[in-house]
Amino acid sequence: MEKSVFFDLFEPEKAANMLIRAELMHKLTKVLQARFSTQGEAAELLGVSQARISDLYRGKIGQFTIDMLINLLSRVGQRVEVTTHTTRAGTIPAFLFPPIKKYSQKTGAMICTKMHESLH
Repeated sequence: MEKSVFFDLFEPEKAANMLIRAELMHKLTKVLQARFSTQGEAAELLGVSQARISDLYRGKIGQFTIDMLINLLSRVGQRVEVTTHTTRAGTIPAFLFPPIKKYSQKTGAMICTKMHESLH
């Protein structure tokens, strides 16, 4: 599997955060576009402005936090799970996409997030 371009552009922690946001944004965009014919309809359900949905669809990653994206995904029946794994200290594992993996050089922990459709 190939490494994300984020890791070529940013420090590992920032790159991992951006990769997680990109995956969450991609999933949310796919769900909204499948369920709603207009950005306005999606915005109304999510309780945000149409301009906010436009930013999401255009991939304006800097406009969204991980917390916000998880909350928005929850509002459309999606559940996000976070799993952590301990890695050998000093070893930077390959970053795989998906599932998203985030490596913390400070703690030596691998954080892996997975998306799951809600059963509701």
